[in-house]
Amino acid sequence: MIPDINSKLSVSAKSMKRSAIREILKLLQNPEMISFAGGLPSPESFPVNEIKDITNMILETQGDSALQYGSTEGDPELRKMLLKRHNDHGLSVGQENLAISTGSQQALDILSKIFIDRGDYIICGLPSYLGGLAAFNI
Repeated sequence: MIPDINSKLSVSAKSMKRSAIREILKLLQNPEMISFAGGLPSPESFPVNEIKDITNMILETQGDSALQYGSTEGDPELRKMLLKRHNDHGLSVGQENLAISTGSQQALDILSKIFIDRGDYIICGLPSYLGGLAAFNI
């Protein structure tokens, strides 16, 4: 048994601070609490039946490829549709200008790697999105 686990922690772990977001999320465990926070939509707003229908259709028509790993640039058909849509709306967008992410967290991570160098300053308010702070290596 380790008498003092703190002596075994990494420098990064030792410098961690309590997250304001974590404290807010604790409050949301109260069933009487109604949250207007971003990232916590009302479960009643989820289009479960529509997602179920779309998922079933995709699995029935493209199941073998839909469940397989794909290109890191994103699905080629989706890329074509997005490029056409943007160009139809007057934007001059090419393949090299289009990045697809699987969600906001991945987009933040990619953008921070593209535009932020080690030592750059990032200004944000509190409470902040925990995933964003992690993407910025704060």
